[in-house]
Amino acid sequence: MRRGHHRPANQSDGTLGAKATFSVTATGNLPLTYQWQFLSGATWVNFGSGTGTTSATMTTNNATAGANGLQFRVVVTDGNALTTTSNTVTLTVSNAAPVITVQPTSQTVTHPAPQRSA
Repeated sequence: MRRGHHRPANQSDGTLGAKATFSVTATGNLPLTYQWQFLSGATWVNFGSGTGTTSATMTTNNATAGANGLQFRVVVTDGNALTTTSNTVTLTVSNAAPVITVQPTSQTVTHPAPQRSA
């Protein structure tokens, strides 16, 4: 398969409820097919039917705070069944609530023994 540009770009939604669009451009022996995937734990999962999940451009549903940080990629297959996979991209929902990455820990303070006067 002749390779063209096949790198979708990271997207920042900007506001909750907005949609983000990811696009890829590929060249190769026709026909080219596309399958967008999302990362679930350590496993890449194909999107079911939806807006562009099997085309060169995919549009997300209205973004929620839970979508912040989701990772996507697309697998492109040519007419000879040869495949190539795009780089991984991330959806950022900028109005999402903050995420605590390190929790505070409890602390113990030992009070010094009182000093005796001489």
